[in-house]
Amino acid sequence: MREIHHRVKNNLQVVSSLLDMQARGVRNKDTVDALTESKNRINTMALIHAQLYESSDLSEINMKAFVDQLLMQLFQSYQVQGTKITPSVSIVDYPFPISMAVPVGLIINELLSNALKHAFVDMKEGTIEVSLTASE
Repeated sequence: MREIHHRVKNNLQVVSSLLDMQARGVRNKDTVDALTESKNRINTMALIHAQLYESSDLSEINMKAFVDQLLMQLFQSYQVQGTKITPSVSIVDYPFPISMAVPVGLIINELLSNALKHAFVDMKEGTIEVSLTASE
């Protein structure tokens, strides 16, 4: 299983690189934005598989570590010019089952991407707060 997660991660990184190459050859901003969003979704899934590959338990991931890494990736992708954005992450250190990791990871990616694209327009600074708790 570890090898499968490694191969999936590598294949997703290839797809991400192809989207990146395509975006460099396009002049239309809407097309570049769409390709960037797709690339970020692919990278989110690759990040989950990378964590599974590196984990001792192949059935769950550490969601706090995932969100911390996802935030770093998205801050690099959506460089909000002239704005100091402070992340505030509050996630219960609870093992997250793989069956939920990809859909929840993609939802978190969408929420953070939208915040970075739209919430800080014409602002000098701001905070992104991420809170995730486990319930029965």
